[in-house]
Amino acid sequence: MTKKGDTVHLAHVVSNPRTPFSGLNRATTSGTWGGPEDAQFMERVESEAAAMLAARYVPIVKHAGVAFTTCLLRLTAGRSAAAIGELLAGAARDLAAGLLVIASHGPGVLADYGSVARWCQDHSPVPVLLLPPAVLGGGAAASAAAGQPPVPAPGAGATLLVAGPAGPDLGRLHAAFDFAVRRLARPGDGVLLVNVVAAGPGGEGALVAARRELLAAAGEWKDAAPAPRLAATLNLNVDVLADASGTTASFDEGGSRAGTALCALAARSSARAVVLLRHGKDLSSELQFAPLTSHTVKHCVRPLVVYDVDRHAAAAAAAAAGGAAADIESSNLSGTSSQKASSVAS
Repeated sequence: MTKKGDTVHLAHVVSNPRTPFSGLNRATTSGTWGGPEDAQFMERVESEAAAMLAARYVPIVKHAGVAFTTCLLRLTAGRSAAAIGELLAGAARDLAAGLLVIASHGPGVLADYGSVARWCQDHSPVPVLLLPPAVLGGGAAASAAAGQPPVPAPGAGATLLVAGPAGPDLGRLHAAFDFAVRRLARPGDGVLLVNVVAAGPGGEGALVAARRELLAAAGEWKDAAPAPRLAATLNLNVDVLADASGTTASFDEGGSRAGTALCALAARSSARAVVLLRHGKDLSSELQFAPLTSHTVKHCVRPLVVYDVDRHAAAAAAAAAGGAAADIESSNLSGTSSQKASSVAS
């Protein structure tokens, strides 16, 4: 997922193991560190954490030839998913990171994923890239353990799947496409743009008209993309899916038809990543498309970004412009300076 000029920030949250875990606390609540004895104990904890990062993860990014830093983030509240997630998301925001990368601990993307990842996905101002077991070191073994079919790794000319309810003017899908080009695309990639619409009385004729509209718009988006040389090499295709998730019949079936189709397409095409456009905040979008988001997040076996235009557009612009580095305790072990775009991996 890294590009030339990126910096990977390896972030590790350090907390006092003697403080209680609470699902209610946030990072801004009262501190739990105090006294010289406690300070000495935490110095040892931090030293061990720094050694762990240096031994386990630094060799990986060094081998990849990517600029990096290590970040120890102090948790000064009781341990909770909200507090840890808020700390990670805040660091990603302050670093003007392009992505906050979190690895999965179970099947699918968020099933058994951990409440920290769930909190970040729901609240982070920076887009969160969720990595399921099928694309991590375990490969086929991890997929089998998770009850999923083996998924091959993407090769040259891989597919990016950009999908979701685009809205009446297609503007939301346009924003997700620009993000995918800027952050995830490689020369020669195929990009499949999928507009998910609510099932209506128009039938197949309405879907054909919607495909024509999206195809015309996609050509304009490609010409005006933020990385024009890269965008010129991309192979664009479009499709439109009708989702009846908001109907009574769909509640009886469970899940989302469009979500099922997207997950199957992502696995079959061995997509480099799936960028799922999050449903809007209005009640109509929530009723019609929330099942699409939920189903895809739970069952997608490829790297997944749930892109929220309202939350993430500003962060994407800041990352593209190159924001200031965060004022957090970090050490640059590679000796290279921060570049324009960056990722925080936790």
